[in-house]
Amino acid sequence: MRVRRYAGYARATVLAAAALFALAARPASAIDTNARDYIWAPPGTQVSLVYLNPYMKAGSYRADDDGVPGSSLDASAVALRHAVFTDACGVLCTPQFVLPYQRTELEIGAGTVAPEQRVSGVGDPRLGSSFALVNDPETAQYAGVTGYVTVPVGHYDSDRADASPGGNRWAFSALANYTVGLGQGIYLESTIEAQFYGDNDDYYGRTLSQDPLYRLQTHLSFDITPSTYVAARHYFSHGGAVSIDGRDVRGTRRRNHQIGAELAHWVTPRDQLMLMVARDVEVQAGFETKQVLLRYAHFY
Repeated sequence: MRVRRYAGYARATVLAAAALFALAARPASAIDTNARDYIWAPPGTQVSLVYLNPYMKAGSYRADDDGVPGSSLDASAVALRHAVFTDACGVLCTPQFVLPYQRTELEIGAGTVAPEQRVSGVGDPRLGSSFALVNDPETAQYAGVTGYVTVPVGHYDSDRADASPGGNRWAFSALANYTVGLGQGIYLESTIEAQFYGDNDDYYGRTLSQDPLYRLQTHLSFDITPSTYVAARHYFSHGGAVSIDGRDVRGTRRRNHQIGAELAHWVTPRDQLMLMVARDVEVQAGFETKQVLLRYAHFY
């Protein structure tokens, strides 16, 4: 790196961004929730979604709260997602898949293994399901759990590992949500998430390991018309420290905050558009990003 105190990182990792991009390539980081995701549709419903997800831009990277000069990120993705609401599981569940395509331009500063990287391609698909634990429209209370497996078959280039759409490792994400209506079309939602990672055994010829990452996702939404609602969101991330060949990499343990807003509108009774904007407001480790997401959903 250009700053002497980070010179020890360079031989081991390029800021350990496999951790970064396993999360940043998040076609719905796939596991980011949006407002009212856990308000269940009736059994027999199917939904297809297209995410322009998200456009991300950052001009600085932080490690242990300090900036790393010469770092920038410009990334965008398109993701296709399909879910089926069925009671075949014994409870209402939603088998689903997510397939992303990502373009990433990354600069990580002089002295690193691959300081400038530009890669596009199909990312790792995600397979999973949500299970409804509470589904009570009369009292406006909903709860559920979700599990996703990330299958490492996406495009991966070990010489440009940080920008590659695929992560070359298995991953599993578990989420638990509780949603409650507060009256007058207002909903408060809280989702706890844990992400677990297998090893990437070809990270510039080394083995990258990552601790679990935990996140708390909170939404507060309210109707502004019968077909339109807005939401405020806050995400808190903790953990996810990285090691290379068994040696811990400083400056990769996250304790980050992000805030954002969403606007969703039912164009027809079966078609919804949603716009999300967000930015990182406190970053201990990672890029300080600004994000824009557009989502289209069709129910049938």
